[in-house]
Amino acid sequence: MRIQRLRREAALVVRFRRFGYTMNSIAMFLGRSTSFVYHILKFQAGLGARIGDLRKIPARIRRLAKARHEKGIRCFGELWNMWLLGVGEKPP
Repeated sequence: MRIQRLRREAALVVRFRRFGYTMNSIAMFLGRSTSFVYHILKFQAGLGARIGDLRKIPARIRRLAKARHEKGIRCFGELWNMWLLGVGEKPP
């Protein structure tokens, strides 16, 4: 069964990617597949957004960024979920 994509979900994916989150962490947060996130970013790349390649960043920096991003998702995850479901007008 196919799950319908929400407009706010696509906006959230693009916003999180601009904040520097990885595709895997975004997919895990949304409960979607990585390919779902990739397809949204690929479509947005045609509109001027950047997907970016994080493989050339040193491993230590990637680990520190991952820890920071996971902490941010834990702290603000509930607010983002509420916005995603349409409770607020502005994202947190």
